[in-house]
Parts: sequence; structure tokens; C-alpha cells
Amino acid sequence: MLDRDEPVSKRPDDGAFFQQRLPAWKPVINIHTTIPVFAVIGLIMIPIGLLLITTTGSVKEARVDYSRCGDCESKPSGEECVCSIEFELSSKFTGRAFHMYYGLEKYYQNHRKYATS
Repeated sequence: MLDRDEPVSKRPDDGAFFQQRLPAWKPVINIHTTIPVFAVIGLIMIPIGLLLITTTGSVKEARVDYSRCGDCESKPSGEECVCSIEFELSSKFTGRAFHMYYGLEKYYQNHRKYATS
């Protein structure tokens, strides 16, 4: 055991890991290694890019504007207003997934933070 009279050393162990003497891989970067690496990465990315372009080209989108719906603009701000719009799609939407989303104009996600500051 340790005697209380001996000072405890704060030095790390004398090993290759603790003294940072481990061998490391040091790549030599020159034109003869850089060009083949970029060529291989480019050849891998070309089919991925073509796949993304073809899949996004087949995406269908329909926009329906409902900003001026019914009498909602003439009602006082405290009253409830229900908006109902019927629409038809110009082409058939087929596939596994059907996503519906809406967009807002001139509305920012962090508006409340700026308005209260």
C-alpha cells in the first residue's frame, strides 16, 4: 500500500499510449493520389445523382389556394371560422405514399420570440 509520507506522482504511466508515441498513418497528399480518389468518388456519385433526378422527376404536386375562403375575413377575430374547399386533381396520383402539406406566407417559425423581445 501507499505510505502517507510518500508524495503521489501525478505523472502518467510511461507507455506508448500515454506518452503519445503510437505509430500513425500519415498519408502523402499529392496529385497522383488526389486525382484517382476524386475520380472514384465521382464515379460512385454519378449513379446516385441520376437515381435522385429520376425519382424527383416523377413527383406530382397540386396546389390549392385557400387564403380567401368564405366569410372568414369579415368575421371578428374571436369567432370560430370553418373553411371548406372542394377541389379536383388534374391527374391521377398513384403510388405508395401520399403526402399532404400546407405552406404559410409571411409567417416565420420564431415570430413569437421576436415579438415578445
